[in-house]
Amino acid sequence: MRPNVTPAPIWYGSPKRSNISGKDSTWLLAAASAIIWGNPEILTSKYTFGGESDSVQSTTITIFDQWQNGYQQELQYSTALFRDFSVNDNDDCWWPAVLENAVIQQQDGDWIKNGQFVSDQWTPANAATGLWKITGKPADVTYDTSYDNILSYSPKRIDYWFSRINQTPIVVKLKSTNRFYDVRGEVNDGNI
Repeated sequence: MRPNVTPAPIWYGSPKRSNISGKDSTWLLAAASAIIWGNPEILTSKYTFGGESDSVQSTTITIFDQWQNGYQQELQYSTALFRDFSVNDNDDCWWPAVLENAVIQQQDGDWIKNGQFVSDQWTPANAATGLWKITGKPADVTYDTSYDNILSYSPKRIDYWFSRINQTPIVVKLKSTNRFYDVRGEVNDGNI
């Protein structure tokens, strides 16, 4: 239920994976989801606003470029953010829209065309791009084709990924869907 008036909640308590709804581009949101699952304070530390998180008129977010230079973008709450960005349709928390809007306004890569994200099928961006945009720390992509079906319930596959979650946020791109997922694949009921 999206509020038409401000101030509005940026999140309740802290960002939740359920606040996200993936559209054509999932690399940034899957990275955010993995960070939230492992350590939400990493994400919350990038937002500044006055007052409580359940009543925010404007916020400033810090994101990074590939050289770890910080970039700040201030955004005012608006219902247009909900229409244009990947906020869950059944949610009123607007932090995912702030994150996506700031990355688009930064315009520092081929993943943005005409003021929108390029579809995952055509973008040069990957999970590492999303992770360094949010954390300001270098991130790498490791290819392991033996575990392409991470969303299966195979205990061996789940143990493989979960054993690494305490070391780093983990995001995978499945060949079968050509989309990015955090290791649990549970954003928006597995539909990020």
